[in-house]
Amino acid sequence: MNTGLPVSPSSLRGEGSHENHEACGSVSASALGPEHVFRALDEMGRLGVRVWVHGGWAIDAVTGTSRPHADIDFLGNEEDLPRLRQAFSSQIVEEAMHKILFVLDGAEVEVTFFRRLSPNLYVTVTPRIIALWDPRDLGEDTATLAGRAIPVVGVRALYVSVANPVRKKAPLLEKNRRDLERLKPFVSPEDRATASQWFPIPNTRWTRIRLSCAVAWDRCRSLLCGEGAAKK
Repeated sequence: MNTGLPVSPSSLRGEGSHENHEACGSVSASALGPEHVFRALDEMGRLGVRVWVHGGWAIDAVTGTSRPHADIDFLGNEEDLPRLRQAFSSQIVEEAMHKILFVLDGAEVEVTFFRRLSPNLYVTVTPRIIALWDPRDLGEDTATLAGRAIPVVGVRALYVSVANPVRKKAPLLEKNRRDLERLKPFVSPEDRATASQWFPIPNTRWTRIRLSCAVAWDRCRSLLCGEGAAKK
């Protein structure tokens, strides 16, 4: 059964790196503000690309606090990669198997992509890890940033992204620790209790096999439930 998972990490590689940082003239972290986020969201809307804000800007919006940001993080469907590649062809800084990074009005915008494996599981496949997304965390959630409602990933997904220790280097762990302290008051006990099951897993042959089995079971279960509902 084809689950949509790559046989090896290299099978999802994109166009590779583009050395465009200086040519595109990205702004410093201290100069990056909410208006850059709004401009990027408006451009995604113009292109018909649905994205969710995640990472630091989403935590700012959810918590009402702020910190400096080096870039803007979006999450989107990998089906929209060709559209983004075409729209920002001259502004692409980097493209990898799971993301595209481009400069828009001086701000670096990184769109990480998910793929739908089954009704109850979306994943982001990187060379090192496989990030797991609950579709319920990619819904209609919004939070207010500088007076404007923006689409954000669910609070549990934000908690998972900063609380998991999977293959992170020390500077990232420290930044995540500070973000975690900001986010904790907004995470329900239920979300904390279920967060660990959505922690990323190492991208190894064994974990891909396990994930493929889980996807096959989820597909069968959804099919059986659908047939049962139809009979009623």
